Amino acid sequence: RIKLMQINTVYLQAFADPDGDGNAESLYFPNRHLPVRQDLFNRVAWQLRTRSKVNVYAWLPVLSFVKPDTENLRVQRLTNNTVATVDTEYLRLSPFNETARDLIEDIYEDLAIHANFAGIIFHDDAYLNDFEDFSPAAIRYAATVLKQKNLSRIDLQGSLKQQWKKLKTQEITNFTLRLANRVKWYRPEIKTARNIYSNIIINPNSEEWFSQNYQNMLESYDYTAIMAMPYMEKANNPTDWLLELTKKAAIYDPKFKKTVFELQSVDWMTQQPIPNQTLTLHMRLLLQQGVQNFGYYPDNFINNHPSLPVVKSTMSLNTFPFGQ
Repeated sequence: RIKLMQINTVYLQAFADPDGDGNAESLYFPNRHLPVRQDLFNRVAWQLRTRSKVNVYAWLPVLSFVKPDTENLRVQRLTNNTVATVDTEYLRLSPFNETARDLIEDIYEDLAIHANFAGIIFHDDAYLNDFEDFSPAAIRYAATVLKQKNLSRIDLQGSLKQQWKKLKTQEITNFTLRLANRVKWYRPEIKTARNIYSNIIINPNSEEWFSQNYQNMLESYDYTAIMAMPYMEKANNPTDWLLELTKKAAIYDPKFKKTVFELQSVDWMTQQPIPNQTLTLHMRLLLQQGVQNFGYYPDNFINNHPSLPVVKSTMSLNTFPFGQ
């Protein structure tokens, strides 16, 4: 199916997520810390590259690795003036905790040792909202960098809030770049990409909610992958929403050289596939706006959705006007 599509890039999941919560409890490659559900990643990446001539990016979480007895290493959230370990949504390890960082860096290094691939795509779990992270490690880090003695969480919510927001954004980026460097020790030619939430582009003030910044990502990675998913964002008019998104993105990346638009092929609110006709409309809208890199998730090869004619008429290298 991938060969028939005649595309050039596949984001291939390197972690097992059978319950769809986005957390990695096992992996598809040998490693030092998590169970191996099956040693499949390198085999599939090799087949895709040699048979279909595509670039395979390894798709991995940045923080959401679930290992027994590491709950004390997780991000801590402030709720009703009480700090508690995050136990919903993405079960993220704190990027400020040295033990957590070492564990994650080991996993990325093990991927590079055991598999051959063209790039890394960092999962959308790399965020901290405005009530995160208040773990002891994060407080210590903030106190050191901000040069504040006796720093409290009250300070980080008050006079130092804006500095803490920017510091969190930059530290997450720095950590992903350290992960990339661990991989590059074995795979020096890899490219990097990172997912970003669409709200960051549409409403830049929402950096505080996610600790993500579009311009910062464009400067830090080879590609920034916008989750251009109007149904997930409950847009009243998906077409208008996509048009607004492309126009806001063009402010920072006018020729879309470093931006990938990720469409959704399933409406997760209803668990129904997005109709082929709608996907075609959205892909052509992106093309009309000058977008050079776009794709979709997930690909349902069992039910042939999206249909091959849709993909080949809009994404095939034989028909794509930019020839990338």
